[in-house]
Amino acid sequence: GTVVAPAPLIPIHGRAAMFQGTQKAPQLLMNYCFGHKQTSLLFFPFAPVVNLINHDSENPNVALRWSTDRDLHYGQQLLNITPHDSAAWSRGSYGLLMEFVALRDIEAGEEVLLDYGKEWQRAWDQHVAYWMPLGDSNHAYANEYNPVDLPTEKEDESIPDNLQTLLLYNHRPPENKQPMVQWEPLPEEAKQNIRPFLHPCKVLKRFAGSYYTVQLEEGTQQLVTQVPRQAIRVRDKVYKSDQHLLNGFRHEIGIPDEILPDAW
Repeated sequence: GTVVAPAPLIPIHGRAAMFQGTQKAPQLLMNYCFGHKQTSLLFFPFAPVVNLINHDSENPNVALRWSTDRDLHYGQQLLNITPHDSAAWSRGSYGLLMEFVALRDIEAGEEVLLDYGKEWQRAWDQHVAYWMPLGDSNHAYANEYNPVDLPTEKEDESIPDNLQTLLLYNHRPPENKQPMVQWEPLPEEAKQNIRPFLHPCKVLKRFAGSYYTVQLEEGTQQLVTQVPRQAIRVRDKVYKSDQHLLNGFRHEIGIPDEILPDAW
């Protein structure tokens, strides 16, 4: 079939690499890797767009194969090296190249779809059948809080643990160490990149008209008053979005049996 897209691969030597520190579940990266139950190797494709190719076991229009282009697929020797030969993998671990090839004519505007394999399908069906929310989780989504009034530190309700409030503010330590300053909007030139101006904060008090007093959590923990609601953003904390929940789905995309190297 015609090559739809190349997929150069980064080898990941062992599934243990999918766990970071005290993490109890594999990281999301596993869902984008190729693998097979008979090998400990995983391979991450790093070509543009190929990570967006979805699964369809009934009517796929592309399949995987090893590239036959000797100039581009210069890591072919790795197809004959066992996972136990870590020295060989560390010396020449790049250069493996897969290809997505068309199984039939693909119409303009038609989605490109790949069969992820029976193992993936079985794992997904089991996940759907038995998934339940974590019993002790108060996980929430940031967009549930962004358009509404925010709870304050003095109220019974609070922002869930996976979220944080950020103040959009050009913070400068006050020269006279004022305990409280009034919020000011960003200058126009700063609005092109607001990330440096987002500061973790606590929402202390709400006034009529959806204005707030907040306390910065950095440095001098400055109090800022007369803050409009649109200047307070609610975001996921690092590693706390729903993709990091312990009961999320994790499974590699299957390398077809017929192209799995015997050495692996």
